[in-house]
Amino acid sequence: MALAPVTSLASSLQQTLAALDDREMGLSRDRKAIGIDGLPLTLAPVWPLHDIHNPLERPVRLATLAVNDLAGQGFDLAQATRFSLCFPAWVEQGGHADPLRSRLAERWSVSPDHIALSFADRTSLLGLAFAAQKQGAAQILIVAETYLVAELLNSLTVSDRILSRYQPHGLVPSEAGVALFMGPDPGGDRHSHAITALQRARDPVDLRRPDSLLGLPLAHLADQVLEAPGTPQRLLSDLNGERWRSEEIAVVCSRCADRLPADALADIEAPASQLGYCGAAMTGILLALACRRTPAAESQHHDDRQDSLLLVSQFDGTRIAARVADTGMEAS
Repeated sequence: MALAPVTSLASSLQQTLAALDDREMGLSRDRKAIGIDGLPLTLAPVWPLHDIHNPLERPVRLATLAVNDLAGQGFDLAQATRFSLCFPAWVEQGGHADPLRSRLAERWSVSPDHIALSFADRTSLLGLAFAAQKQGAAQILIVAETYLVAELLNSLTVSDRILSRYQPHGLVPSEAGVALFMGPDPGGDRHSHAITALQRARDPVDLRRPDSLLGLPLAHLADQVLEAPGTPQRLLSDLNGERWRSEEIAVVCSRCADRLPADALADIEAPASQLGYCGAAMTGILLALACRRTPAAESQHHDDRQDSLLLVSQFDGTRIAARVADTGMEAS
């Protein structure tokens, strides 16, 4: 698999990885957007907040840029038998699914029948990729989400979830798109990866009024994923600054400490701290990072493999744990 993320840091895979390694921040203050404390909101936009007024246009552009990056990496997109897209639930709830499919088909010059839509409240890019591994045909999987839409920003503000001087544990609204190509590598010189375990569940705890310990369902999922032999060398999570996520990951680390290396527990990779929080697209960003060769691995023998444990928590109760295995060099 090969991935192409579009984030607030960069519009290509290599630029995004370089910016993350250099500890760059994609966050900015938009003085046209005033928060509940009367100060400009901290955002992590790919494009300025007020440059695009149609709420569907932002995820469409994010998806299109990600697909273009795949083509720029040398993949023949004409091989793809279908495009499978995962969008946030508000697209379907607002009755935008069919107009969005038509918009994408026109922009990509493909038949609408070749575009399948799914939604993040029922699946994820990880789920789509896990299922697609069993199929032989080349296909493109895409996830795109933006929080930079007036209604969503208002909802986050009312829920007291946005970073402000009154909410130091709030999130920074952001957006991202990630495209994943499943098929033969044209160069044959990349490490291949596979999702070897995937568990998904729904946590019934109301995060506004929690009545039990946070993190138990996610820890249970992590337990199931870690049952396979071997130890993941990396731990990636969608930690974004919200306190409940920190409490949850602490429970997971406590319950699973005997099956994770100390280095991974001490340095949880959390790209949202630099990219802002991208909702459903965070699963794609975590997968892109899991499928890269870290600088430490590159300095070692090229056959050394790194497996990753991915943990995803969404405010609606969705919990996902996945294991991504480095399966070695692809045959040329």
